[in-house]
Amino acid sequence: MDKQKTHPTMSVKDVFLLIGGALILILLFLNIGPVDYKLFFWTIRISKLLVILFMAGAGFLAGYLVARRRHKKKAQAADQPPAAPNPPQPPAGPNQPRA
Repeated sequence: MDKQKTHPTMSVKDVFLLIGGALILILLFLNIGPVDYKLFFWTIRISKLLVILFMAGAGFLAGYLVARRRHKKKAQAADQPPAAPNPPQPPAGPNQPRA
């Protein structure tokens, strides 16, 4: 039997990721020019590219930390045994005080 080697093919998801990555790179390179940002009493001259990369990095970091915190909470909840249900209380009669 001959085993034919198959060439790796790209899925639709891979193609969209490559196109999206190329568009993001184009967007970043179009924003290389410096701009003035005013922060309280100071004026900072910085490239838009750096601002975009900083904000994207801060967003990814915040998302990672939130996801990590939720994952830890779920893991802790799974480690604890479920609480036992409260035993049923008899109904209060006419001579018994209500709780």
